[in-house]
Amino acid sequence: MVVRIVGTIIEFAKGFPLEFYAYCPPDRWKPVLDKVGAGVADIERQLATNASYVSVSADVLFAVTDIEECVSGSRDARLSSAKTAMFISAGAAIGETLFGLSWLGLPAYIISLAIVLGRPLITRAKEVPAEPFRVDSMGSSKRGHENTLWVEYTGPSTGGLSKLAGPFDSRGDAVSYAVRNGGFSRPGLDGFYFVYDQDGNVLEKAA
Repeated sequence: MVVRIVGTIIEFAKGFPLEFYAYCPPDRWKPVLDKVGAGVADIERQLATNASYVSVSADVLFAVTDIEECVSGSRDARLSSAKTAMFISAGAAIGETLFGLSWLGLPAYIISLAIVLGRPLITRAKEVPAEPFRVDSMGSSKRGHENTLWVEYTGPSTGGLSKLAGPFDSRGDAVSYAVRNGGFSRPGLDGFYFVYDQDGNVLEKAA
């Protein structure tokens, strides 16, 4: 679970470095990234021993959830900016074609470029960015939770990516969240979920 989600985060960082380093800058997220890196290394060490049981600390789950939420927010912000830029370009094209406003092309291009590049750079420059790009959420609302549950899920609404969410107080809450946010109609058919305890043990699954 953790290794797979970290893999998708690394893929996003490599594929879209501007958005990753602007919305989730490593210097700001260093404590979280260090905790995730140490957790993944510990998991790999346990797997190398062919252990039948792999232990994952709650702190690592907290950290993975935080950085995954930041990356998901980065991905959503990128898509939103791209859509806005596309609409502006389409409007300029319509203006040129229907009304002969040939001068619209360059301003539309400049505005579109400013939106695509400006939004992540503005977020990067903020001392305290908005959620989910703020780091301190891990140290406040997500601490002090013992005997809590986590859910990993994938469905039509996640674009084929694994998502991790929590903490939850009950399996029912975790499953309901996965079904609602995964966008699948039937678990195991068009999506899946795994419910874990705070130590990473699978308590329930539909795959």
